[in-house]
Amino acid sequence: MAKHRSIVIIVAIAVVALALFAIVFNDTARRVYEPVLGWVGFGHKEFHIHADFKVFINEKPVDFTAPQYQSTKDAVLDRGVHLHDQDGAVLHMHERGVTLSRTFSSLGMSLANECFGLDTGETFCNDGEKTLRMYVNGKLNKKFGEYVFKDLDKILITYGAEEEAKMQLETITDIACIFSVQCPERGEPPEEGCVTGAGCPIDYTIE
Repeated sequence: MAKHRSIVIIVAIAVVALALFAIVFNDTARRVYEPVLGWVGFGHKEFHIHADFKVFINEKPVDFTAPQYQSTKDAVLDRGVHLHDQDGAVLHMHERGVTLSRTFSSLGMSLANECFGLDTGETFCNDGEKTLRMYVNGKLNKKFGEYVFKDLDKILITYGAEEEAKMQLETITDIACIFSVQCPERGEPPEEGCVTGAGCPIDYTIE
């Protein structure tokens, strides 16, 4: 009798496990990436977009691969926008409407119309000879900290002489499309540890 009961329990567990696997597998197969909305699955719109970016101060690029700028499962600098997995070239946004001001604030920096502040406490402001400029997709943009980046944007923030900007624009990476699965011919996106872990909640709000 006890043996029969054990067999029944094992079979029941197996059936439940198979059912759960079928649900997860079926949803995974249905998950597709929609520009701006992000990944779609489980009836939700998982907001997750990406942008390539770079910051230059007096011709020197800021190294955002440094540990203090990287979010991990155990230490998320901002739940809505962050860098992770030792990548300092792509911003990940998980919450609608996150401004660049908030983005840099989460890194201990500041971005205003005429000044950029580093986490070292140094501030670089327009002084007649050197100017703070921001380019979005190759064009000057004066929104600075108020700007909310869009999927696949290429953003350059530079402080210095105007003639330096053209060369700096050419150094911006073009890999956000891989993370957003918009250039499949270049390969699949890497596993995003921070995003898939418990440390990075997803905004499931559907507009």
